[in-house]
Amino acid sequence: MDEQFKGLSLPRLMEKIEQPPPPPAISMWPQTSGWLVVLALVLLVAVYFAKRLLERQKRNAYRRSALRALQRMQAEPAALNRLLKKTALHAFPREEVARLSGDAWLQFLEASAPDLEFSIGPGRVFAHDIYRTAVSDEQLRLLVSKWIKTHKPLQRRMHV
Repeated sequence: MDEQFKGLSLPRLMEKIEQPPPPPAISMWPQTSGWLVVLALVLLVAVYFAKRLLERQKRNAYRRSALRALQRMQAEPAALNRLLKKTALHAFPREEVARLSGDAWLQFLEASAPDLEFSIGPGRVFAHDIYRTAVSDEQLRLLVSKWIKTHKPLQRRMHV
C-alpha cells in the first residue's frame, strides 16, 4: 500500500478515490438495421390507416350533412321523405333511386338497411300517406336518422 494512504481511516480513504468519468449518453436512435425496418413498416401502416380514415370521412360526408339537415328541419313526412330521397341519390346510382315511389320506394329503403322496417309501422307513411300526420314526428325522425346512419349499398345483380 502506498505511504500516503497509511494510517488513514476508511472514510478518509473513500474521499481520496477518484470517480470514473460518466459513460457517454445512450442514443435513442436504433443501432441496428432491423429496427429501422420495423420503424419503416410501422410508419407505412400508420399512413395506410390514416389514408383509409380520411377516405371514410370523405365518403360519409353526405351522411353527416343529412343528419345536420334532419336536426334543423321540421318532422313533416313530406320533408323527411325528400331528405331520404336526396340522401339516397348521394349513395346510390340515380337510375336506381330517382324513379322509385310507393311500395317500391319502401322496399328499396328496407333492402338498403335490412334492420329497419318501412313497409310496416311508421315508415309506411313515406309511400302512401305522405301528407297526413297520423304518425308521431319523433318516430319518423328516429326512423330516418337510423336509415341515414346504417344504410349500405345494395348488392349489384349480374345481368347475363
